[in-house]
Amino acid sequence: MPIQLIKNAVTALGLVLMFSGCMEFPYKTEYQLGLEFPPETSEAQKQDLNEEVRSVLIHRLDVMGFPVEFDQKQNSPSEITFTVRHNFPPNDLNLVVTSPGKLEFRETVPYRDGIRELEMVNDVVRILKSEAGENEQLEFFDDTTQTQETRRSNFVKRYPLFEHFQNISDEQFQEYPGTPLLGYVSIRDTQEFNYWLNHPEVIGIRSEKIDFAWSDRCPVKGEFYLELIGIFNNPYHDEILGNKEVEEAVAEFRKDSEDARISIKMNVEGSHLWEEITHRNINQSIAILVDGYVISYPRVNMTIKGGNSEISGDFQPDEARRIAALISNPAFPIRVIIQKRTEK
Repeated sequence: MPIQLIKNAVTALGLVLMFSGCMEFPYKTEYQLGLEFPPETSEAQKQDLNEEVRSVLIHRLDVMGFPVEFDQKQNSPSEITFTVRHNFPPNDLNLVVTSPGKLEFRETVPYRDGIRELEMVNDVVRILKSEAGENEQLEFFDDTTQTQETRRSNFVKRYPLFEHFQNISDEQFQEYPGTPLLGYVSIRDTQEFNYWLNHPEVIGIRSEKIDFAWSDRCPVKGEFYLELIGIFNNPYHDEILGNKEVEEAVAEFRKDSEDARISIKMNVEGSHLWEEITHRNINQSIAILVDGYVISYPRVNMTIKGGNSEISGDFQPDEARRIAALISNPAFPIRVIIQKRTEK
């Protein structure tokens, strides 16, 4: 019986899969990329790095099934021009093309522990706002005399960090009490939320073991919200499982079902780390991060030996292909930027 991980919510990029087994590519886009080399990089090293970036691009686009053609006449090692046929929205393809691609598998913080940490942060934020004169005297009235506006105002004064924070529902918590999903924040409010999480006064009281990460999108609340996930800061001081330990991630489709699953294969070193991590996290989640954003947080059912595992659930084909591509993407050796993008 295959080893399974229970898939948590991840949304799709809008990839269209033709169930006849063929992909349709309505768009053709030309990219001109700039490569930012470290100081004192020799011309030979620049050429080597250019070839390495090309290899990463070929791998990323090949995993998605997108045909790519490079401009062979280009002479400068600091630029790469290529054309790709695809069916991705522009911003999503830009991320595939230029994302640094740093992959991490991180142990997660159960909901109650994560919320307690946020409440400690809130206490400091309330004091800081009071000292700055932003929090006025709280109005205490009998509930029957309080207007809705007064109750809202008092709540914000007591819990300023949670002004724009929406907790998960009771149903979500009952279904999975150990969920690392703490709640949802509107994209427009994440900057302020990050400011307080990283404020010097807050850093001084925060646990060194607990950190937070945003999902790369929010399937429950929609495209204008992000999920906040609690993750551990490597409490066992293991090497972080990442790009160099993952050999392959592939989306698999069954003829008798519209659901898909993702098979992950790790090398020998990764297999040992994965076995240790899954052994101590049975019935807990492992967060999979790419460039600091959580792309999935599957729950572990059992200790996984041998380095081969599956993320399974009610994946649609587009979700499975997207996550497999992000997990298997090799990282760029240097920073890559888009200089020009042209639709053809």
